[in-house]
Amino acid sequence: METGPIEPRQAPCNALFSRSQGTILAIAWLLCMASTNAVAAGPSAATITGILSRRQGVLVSIGVTDAALLANLHRAHGFLIHGLVADDTDVSGMREQLHAQHLYGAVSLRKLDGRQLPYADGLATVVVVDRLPQLHASGLALAETVRILSPYGTLVILNSKATPATATLLDNAREAGMLRGLRTEPTPGIAAAYTKPYPEDMDEWTHRYHDAAATGMSEDRSIKPVSRVQWLAGPDKPMLNRTGFQRGNFGGVTSGGRLYYVSCHDPSNFELTGRQISQRWHITARDAFNGALLWSRNLLDYYPELLKTGVSLTLSEEEIRKASLKKEGLPAADLGGSLVATADRLFGNLFGVPVAFSPQTGDLLKVYSAVSGIKSKLIHAHGLLLTTTTTGLVALDPDSGAVMWRREMEVSGLDRPYNYTGVLLAGKNIVALGAMPGAKNRSLTAFEPATGEIAWQTDLEKQRREVQALLWSRNGIIVMKWRTHRGVYVFSVDDGRMLWEYAPPLTKTLNVTMASGLVWLSFRPPNDTRELVAALRDRDAWDGITEGLDPQTGEVKKRYTGKNAMMIPSICNFANAISTPNYIITTRPLTFFDVKTAKRTFFDGAMHGCGFGVIPANGLVYAPANACSCFRAAIKSYGAWSHDDGSAAGRPQGLRLHKGPAYGSPQGDTGDGKGSSWPLFRHDAQRSSSTVAKAGGKIQERWTYAAWNGAETREALRADWRMNLYTQDDPLTAPVIQNGIAVVAAIHAHTVHAVEVKSGKLLWTHTVNSRIHTAPSLSRGRCFVGSADGTVSCLNLADGELVWAFRAAPRERLVSAFGQVESPWPILGDIVPDGDAIYFLAGRGASTDGGIYYYQLNSTTGEVLAKTRHSDTEELFRFDLLVSSGTAVHPANDRKKLLAFPVGGGDGARAKAVVRNPGKFLIKDYFWRYPGMFGSTNRYGGGQRVLGYTALMATHSLWANQVVTYRRHSYTGDDGKWYTRFGANEITAFVGRNPVSASKFSALKKPVRTWGNRTMYGVSEGSGNEKWNHAITDKNQQVEALIQTQDVVFAAGAKNRYARKEGGFLLALSADTGKELRAVELDAPPVADGLAAVNGVLLLADQSGKLICFRQE
Repeated sequence: METGPIEPRQAPCNALFSRSQGTILAIAWLLCMASTNAVAAGPSAATITGILSRRQGVLVSIGVTDAALLANLHRAHGFLIHGLVADDTDVSGMREQLHAQHLYGAVSLRKLDGRQLPYADGLATVVVVDRLPQLHASGLALAETVRILSPYGTLVILNSKATPATATLLDNAREAGMLRGLRTEPTPGIAAAYTKPYPEDMDEWTHRYHDAAATGMSEDRSIKPVSRVQWLAGPDKPMLNRTGFQRGNFGGVTSGGRLYYVSCHDPSNFELTGRQISQRWHITARDAFNGALLWSRNLLDYYPELLKTGVSLTLSEEEIRKASLKKEGLPAADLGGSLVATADRLFGNLFGVPVAFSPQTGDLLKVYSAVSGIKSKLIHAHGLLLTTTTTGLVALDPDSGAVMWRREMEVSGLDRPYNYTGVLLAGKNIVALGAMPGAKNRSLTAFEPATGEIAWQTDLEKQRREVQALLWSRNGIIVMKWRTHRGVYVFSVDDGRMLWEYAPPLTKTLNVTMASGLVWLSFRPPNDTRELVAALRDRDAWDGITEGLDPQTGEVKKRYTGKNAMMIPSICNFANAISTPNYIITTRPLTFFDVKTAKRTFFDGAMHGCGFGVIPANGLVYAPANACSCFRAAIKSYGAWSHDDGSAAGRPQGLRLHKGPAYGSPQGDTGDGKGSSWPLFRHDAQRSSSTVAKAGGKIQERWTYAAWNGAETREALRADWRMNLYTQDDPLTAPVIQNGIAVVAAIHAHTVHAVEVKSGKLLWTHTVNSRIHTAPSLSRGRCFVGSADGTVSCLNLADGELVWAFRAAPRERLVSAFGQVESPWPILGDIVPDGDAIYFLAGRGASTDGGIYYYQLNSTTGEVLAKTRHSDTEELFRFDLLVSSGTAVHPANDRKKLLAFPVGGGDGARAKAVVRNPGKFLIKDYFWRYPGMFGSTNRYGGGQRVLGYTALMATHSLWANQVVTYRRHSYTGDDGKWYTRFGANEITAFVGRNPVSASKFSALKKPVRTWGNRTMYGVSEGSGNEKWNHAITDKNQQVEALIQTQDVVFAAGAKNRYARKEGGFLLALSADTGKELRAVELDAPPVADGLAAVNGVLLLADQSGKLICFRQE
């Protein structure tokens, strides 16, 4: 067996987009030695981190040309580093050094171009600037570096050349009052440092509902209606109970520039059955301004530490695992619902015990062993940590852990501790709802914080039938909600007397909050659910009522009705309303209701989690992951969203089209069309995953090529990469082949690798500016690559030279996404070539950052032929793969072809045979990857979630008239035809390539369900009859790549779909009979759809970063 790389041909270097690879060891050694000598004259990584206020997060370097310094900053503290360098040669040389150290991606570079920095406001935890005089002379203002710096972040000004001009510029900045607190550093090579203060108009969110009073009312005056992404992160799933329905115990709290939450880290391909879900609950800390992963710990890792303290735990470790599967998702939900954040502690209820975590590391700082069996949220107020047990209230000293006082009381709300509370801070007292010992009725009781003595008590005999739980306290009142959700009682915080009550007309939902000095209540008539859904789509048809009441008297001061009222849907995703000084924020869609003008501003890109709202804090709005298929416009990840003030649109944006050294060179050949190429992701623009090639089934491994090695990247960053919806565990894209050249991209290293198919010899590599999510596309001797900075690059397939690069992103604005810096308008899918044109999408969804941009470019020149933008969230809810029907190119989930460009070429015989996808074809998470269909009609049943299984399809209709599919949910009718279920009451059959409704088939009256059957089927495309089947008998295995050649069907997958690192398998089956021809054990699972075949050759990209070639014996 041969191994690559062997004698690589180097692509001529273009500093913006290219690098050569395979430099001989002597030259690489000299480069490293030169870099080491340079560091000796300047500051070390340890010196720089010694003056930082934060030592984790996103570090932006500007003008720094020392690659070793940047590499060491990542190695020491795990910074995600993005650098801008002014000189083309420096970019190229630094990239070489970082690639040689297997650090590219963790540290990445691009050319500094223009006077504006291409980053979102407040994105960087650290900004390191060198060569300040040169940057200033080029027009870059020092204020730009402060703009991109986050609160609590540090600006470090280097002076590696020891030039007096640096000191002069800093003195001028001081005199202008621009950098208050700028401090001169005595360290050689460092001129000054500046730490950005936390703005006065921002606010934190320290408890479940903002504060100890459970108000859900932020004081953040900088919050305005959001429309654009600041950062995105995983995991993409919320907590799930054993039936698959989500629990919104996001547990989000933020303090000191950190965001904390509890989430589920199950593998992407889990099943929704209680015995099979491992429920890997984690508590996670991220940088609040850029989402960088600071730490993440499995809750069960803490169990042995708790046992060592001698604390009484009522459940064993195994019982805790089982408890996590119960209806409420306990005990992870207990922790998520109880988190309290301060500057130096993070408190929580861990397995029924109050604990304090380190905000920096997640380590246990304190176990409050005097209390156990708690079931409620925690409160941090008046220097006390208060909690509730089944016997009453307990006040603890947060530092010593000593019990300051206890009071017996049967506190209410312990059965629903997440959305409501039985204890809160009201004025200067601690107020609890419940029954005192020996009391007949429940009471509202105020306790003095210092002693626990009763300050006042109000008997609730008159309200005993309606009282449910406390909502919040503010402006001298305490609000209590009725059990029926149809009214509230309001009490005085001074003496507990009832001030007023409110019972609106008939309603199913009542939302209560406070803003601008008034108590706001919103309700709607009890419409039929279908009427509500219609109103949510036609937002002017909303028939609700919103009233603003005086907090002391209950007098109505303002009233809005109809389309001017606040929207409060409750059919799903219900959460308590939250507010800022200027807005009330509700959900589905995320709605900002201006209490002064009644203006409603909608944002469909995010939504509240079930039972828990978004968090307005730090000038951003944080939204948890959601599993809602009923509102598909929302991005499914954890994320932070910001307001677009329009300032970025007015900044200089630079050139859109960059012409490379190969611009104008002649195009090459496309191959003979007889099975010699696999040019696109899943072979063709119909995404058939099939070819007329004859591959042969008696395969054996011939060579391997290592395209990626991420061993030097810090684990926290790699963990963030694994939570990317579009890449998951995959370090490589699927391979593509043309003209005897195989091309694969190292996703996180931003690098395209071209390898000779015959020998495995590396021909060239090319580095782009950002992550590459999907396989490159090959056509006419060109290689088209889309990257996450919103750029499409055209390379010469023969030598890797840049032909042209086009920035499709409308603006240069980089954000943080899944552990790297990306554009809000990334090229997530591949590029579809057709004739002299190419087609691609830029953007994450129709609902965010102005929508999805669809381009048609001239493939030779890179010039724009056509462009359109789509922001209709109901019709094109999220980004998906482009497909071609032969007459038009459009997204696979664009049911009405709103984004369809007509094409002149294409095979008319296949005009209707394209993959349709009602979900997200490119998402690697099988929770979201709904089944693809090969046909002309989408029969997907609206609102039905198809979860927890792989749906892969390999098809070809030109020679075999056969569909090959692998599913774990399939049906066969009495007539023997093969069917698949897409909706609650819909079963679709494939007949003549067209899905047909179940109503047309009497044989489906009693379908035989093959639930959980991991079986591949060969199905006659014309009749729907099953020709053969091949079962995957090992229940741990899962097919994740499936292709069909003229003679062989190849299937590959994970040996253990839960433990992803236990290897994989490759099967070769007869295309005619399904008989197994060869089985191969793999060292690692394949990447998703990671197979490609040409005559006599099979290529497989695996999750260890290798490209493997198999040939017929």
